[in-house]
Amino acid sequence: MSESERSSTLKVEAALIKASQEVVRKARETGTPILVWEDGRIVRLSPDTLEPIDPACEPALAPSDERG
Repeated sequence: MSESERSSTLKVEAALIKASQEVVRKARETGTPILVWEDGRIVRLSPDTLEPIDPACEPALAPSDERG
């Protein structure tokens, strides 16, 4: 994988994590269930039962990635 592809992959991963955190935050605020696809079917999850994403598991962006 080239450095450019790796950089793009890290940006996508970071964006997906940020988006999922926002979905959980809004669902908790509004008491709305979160619908996910699991084992070939749609499953309703209570946002209160979800574990927070550990920041240590998030992809780290290099300083040059933060500009773009």
